Amino acid sequence: MIDWDYEEDSYQDIRQRLNRNYLGLFIDQHYECRHTGASGSDGHVSNKYVVTPPLPDNIQGFSFIFTEYKDVFEEKPTGLTVTMHC
Repeated sequence: MIDWDYEEDSYQDIRQRLNRNYLGLFIDQHYECRHTGASGSDGHVSNKYVVTPPLPDNIQGFSFIFTEYKDVFEEKPTGLTVTMHC
């Protein structure tokens, strides 16, 4: 998810943020994560993923690692990685 202040940020800043780089998701070797698309509106963009097998109802102890790539083949990382620990 990417958020911005569309009233304060310049059009050029917003276009640069929406460059549509690809965000890959990794949980661990037991899960396959597939990006299924992105959508957004003023001030917000969200990404969707299918995780196989399904995650349990209780995700405590899981880590979700999002890595930004310049391509959908995950061959050109930009250097940006965000990890969410549950």
